[in-house]
Amino acid sequence: MRHLEFPGIPIHQDESFFTIRECPVPSSGSYYFLSNDVIRDRSFHLTRTDGVAFVGVANPHWFHALAVTAVRRGIAPARLVAFDSNPEQLRHFNRIRLLILESSDRLTYLERLFFVRFGAEARGLLANFRHKSRRTVRGGLPKDSLLEFERRLWSGCEHDSEGFRTEYGLEARATDRGLLIQSETIGDINVYYATIACGSRADYDHWPFTASFGSGFLASEEAFLALRRILQETPTYAILGDAAELVESLILAQRYQPIWLWMSNLLCDHFVEKYPPLGRLRGRIQELGTQSKTLPELDLWLHQDRRMSVWMNWKVNDWGVHHRPWSIHTESFHRIARCLEGTSCLEVVNVERWVEEDHGQSKLPNTEYCLLERFAAQDYQQRHSSILLHILVGHGMARDDFYTLIEAARRLTDNLVILEHNAKSRDFAGMGLGLHLEELIEVHGPPSSVDYAPGVRSRDRNWIACYRGAADH
Repeated sequence: MRHLEFPGIPIHQDESFFTIRECPVPSSGSYYFLSNDVIRDRSFHLTRTDGVAFVGVANPHWFHALAVTAVRRGIAPARLVAFDSNPEQLRHFNRIRLLILESSDRLTYLERLFFVRFGAEARGLLANFRHKSRRTVRGGLPKDSLLEFERRLWSGCEHDSEGFRTEYGLEARATDRGLLIQSETIGDINVYYATIACGSRADYDHWPFTASFGSGFLASEEAFLALRRILQETPTYAILGDAAELVESLILAQRYQPIWLWMSNLLCDHFVEKYPPLGRLRGRIQELGTQSKTLPELDLWLHQDRRMSVWMNWKVNDWGVHHRPWSIHTESFHRIARCLEGTSCLEVVNVERWVEEDHGQSKLPNTEYCLLERFAAQDYQQRHSSILLHILVGHGMARDDFYTLIEAARRLTDNLVILEHNAKSRDFAGMGLGLHLEELIEVHGPPSSVDYAPGVRSRDRNWIACYRGAADH
């Protein structure tokens, strides 16, 4: 699959998967400062958690959605992707991300987020608060029991309204129940409350949008620090664009790894009726996430706002046990994709039919096809971030020519990946096909890593050898 480039907010200087172009962001206050989604922790139903890509709508609850999956399970995602059609919402997402990274604890984060200074009573209440429903991130609920707790937090609380206005471009004033914010959102609500813990509509004359303290990444100091560590260590991409146009390409680019997709309430009937392309996206997510007889077959786990979620399919929804079997092909490419590095990868093949069937585009991310004849030509000198030699001996290439080709490939990349039929495998026993890994090691030395891909009768039909670093010559 060709390398993808998007407008957005470049977070890392070295873009290792997507390329993000800086986009200008106007300042009009047309975004939501907080969210009021309801998220339930269903992460204990997940059965495949290795190398996960977390992809989601860049509202403030993106961080809670990540926390109730990765943090609670102790999982280190491979990649974080946030997207939004509103450039100011995307900038606010990055602002929250930076606040988390720069704050030492939950109270520091909340004070910097709200531009407040908590009194002694409030600090004591927050330090000792434990909500009984810690598996649920609470948002705009019809009823709630925390109004008195919220009042006590704001009692004697100092609010820097000028600093808030300068930082966020929003008008807000502190009340006994939270910050009353006036904005020009792109949604239906322009006046709302920003609250710390309470999300009860019945207790407010306008909708409360909550930080949801006591749940998600604010459930405990351990949860906060764990989320901060994930944000520090995981490649993150903030992408500007319409979800109806973006999501499918984001999914397909990461088809060989588990994808956790946070869609908030975008797929509910209300928004689908207002914007029909979201209905087409909803159908496409269900199609891609459930198909098994055709490719790609995705391990796609859909996470939604519980107040407005829509049922898709047991293979997609986060309701019930989520176990997505993969075919031999998908499992093999999952293992290969983990070995690839960078955004200019090359897949060398000697089966022209594959190139024709795939319309010249490799199935692997950030990867172009190249026929063996072209790559083996003496004038081929282009360097690549990764090169995959895809079962060349197994499809007829002479061993001596193959070893010579490996030398040439190692001069053109610092990450050479070799996939070959395993001559020792039960799938090829007595057939004289494939290559012994020991033969490769005898000629080119031990690889940096070795993995095996499954077959019909064995778990090691193919071996995958990686040589990382410059060749020694």
